[in-house]
Amino acid sequence: MEFFSHAETRQDKTRRGSKTMLVHTNGVRENAMTHFLSGINFSYSSEQVSGLLHDVCQLHDLGKYTQFFQAYLLGEKVDPQKKSHARLGAYTIYEKWLDKDPVLAYWGYFLIKNHHTSLHWYLRMEIRKP
Repeated sequence: MEFFSHAETRQDKTRRGSKTMLVHTNGVRENAMTHFLSGINFSYSSEQVSGLLHDVCQLHDLGKYTQFFQAYLLGEKVDPQKKSHARLGAYTIYEKWLDKDPVLAYWGYFLIKNHHTSLHWYLRMEIRKP
């Protein structure tokens, strides 16, 4: 089965996938890694930050692989909670990074969870597992 990140409406008003998840995710990752400035002085090494950035890019749209999002993309009516795609990737990156570094796990969660919203003040955000 092919999974899509984006869709378009044809002239006959039907919808079809227009960009595959693989093309989208690889493009996001390549763009981010190309523009990553390794010379910036973080309290973390460039390797740690670039590793987190890589994972954020790879996982930011993980929820688009669900049947709910794919149906929504093609124009079907889907419960808004079920089509929401950011939480799955956010939970995944948090779990992946938690043992490595809880602060980076939190930042990965924050960035993915909010990648379609304004990046509000991070101290007010709560992490809730389903």
